[in-house]
Amino acid sequence: MPHLVRKRNKREKLFQHRTSSPTVNNPDQNDTGGDFNCVIAKSDCTGQYNYSRAFNALVTGYVLTNMWEASPELGIYTHYSRQGASRLDRIYATRNLSDRKKGVETVVAAFTDHLAVVLSIAHDVDIRRGRGYWKMNAALMQDAHF
Repeated sequence: MPHLVRKRNKREKLFQHRTSSPTVNNPDQNDTGGDFNCVIAKSDCTGQYNYSRAFNALVTGYVLTNMWEASPELGIYTHYSRQGASRLDRIYATRNLSDRKKGVETVVAAFTDHLAVVLSIAHDVDIRRGRGYWKMNAALMQDAHF
């Protein structure tokens, strides 16, 4: 069996396992993201259509929303190769989290050949900031070990 077919079969089994055995503590506030190495919409690629039926079942089964709905007309993808461009890197979330989306952008990442997808979400925590400042003890400047 060719290497790529084995990798595809392993990926499909992983997505099927996640669909059949949820590990979600709070199903109303769930998200998943990463390099899925597959697409579930033809508009997510310009080259070979690497569709995953199991991943599509996972997304629809958990009623997840694609947090980055890039327009195909803009030609924004996360992976570029000689064979074409694809939006392999995505973030999905439940309705509760998707309603709190502030923005999504792609950024260059130095450690990979993909663009990273960055999601900003509004949160309910009130961060209180008050008066005050940090002041270094100037006597430490006289300490030779410091």
